[in-house]
This record gives sequence, structure tokens and C-alpha cells, in this order.
Amino acid sequence: MDPAPRHHLLLLDDDAAALEAAKAALAPRFEVEATRSPTQALQRLREVDFWVVCSAQRLVGLTGLELYERVRAGARPAAFVLFTAPGESAPEEFAGAELASILEKPVDSARLVRLVEQLDRLVQMRRNLAAVARPGSRANPQLTPPSGIRPPTREVGSLPAARPPGKTDPSKG
Repeated sequence: MDPAPRHHLLLLDDDAAALEAAKAALAPRFEVEATRSPTQALQRLREVDFWVVCSAQRLVGLTGLELYERVRAGARPAAFVLFTAPGESAPEEFAGAELASILEKPVDSARLVRLVEQLDRLVQMRRNLAAVARPGSRANPQLTPPSGIRPPTREVGSLPAARPPGKTDPSKG
């Protein structure tokens, strides 16, 4: 049996100790890229298909919410975890967001791993559903007719003429 795929995860936090702790906790399960630079994180988001992005809310030059909005604008579904300072409330725009969660710092490593694994599974389901819904997708062979076979068509002229209600067929007696 093949091991579970190791999906890409991006960590962004300007706190080096928090960043390293999160990376160490998640690295056994995911392909983790960690950075303290919002500019580098934005560049990597353009280059790599990340399944989960974890970011501090307070960053220099960018907020976690701004990064979240860029992730949401991406072509493929990705989950987002926002790290907030103790006692800091999450932005209103983040409340009730899909594929998103909030963790207060200091982040409990075991809780972070469980949360990211759950979000990763949700992203996988979303992507699978999107692939199934796409016409001609290999993920949904029943939507793709075998090559050379076209569905039967009916010419408009071959349809029987409609009769008004109550009229009988004139060919019958």
C-alpha cells in the first residue's frame, strides 16, 4: 500500500521560534516550506500549489487576512490557518470562512497537526469533487464518452406532431 501523499504546506510567521516549532511539528506529514518574509510567501504562492497555508495575523507589510484573500483568489482550493496573538480577535471577514481556522499563539503543536490534517482532507475532497464536476475529467470517466462514440441524436422533424388536448387521432375512425 502506498503511503499517503505529502501535500505542500506554506508557513509564514515573523517569529522565528514559532515558525521553527510549527515546521518541526508538520514536517513528518507534509512538504513544508517556511518563511519569515511575506514577499517570499507571495512569490511561492504563485509558483507552488499549496494545499494548506498557515500564517500569523500580524506581519510587516502584509496581514494574515490579506494573505488569506490572495490564497482564496487562487485557482485551486486551499485551506488557511491564521495564528493570532493571545487575546486578539480574528478579523470579521475571517469569521465563518470556508476551509479556514484560527489558532491562538502560542500554538500547541499536536493541535496544529490535527487541524492541518483535517483541513488537508477537506481540500482533497474539494479538489476531487471539482475534478469530477469538470466535463471530460479523467476523474469521472462516465462523463467522457469513449472515443468515436457519439450520443444518439434525434432530428426535430422526426418528432410526432403535438395534438391539442381533446382531439382524437384523425387516422382512427
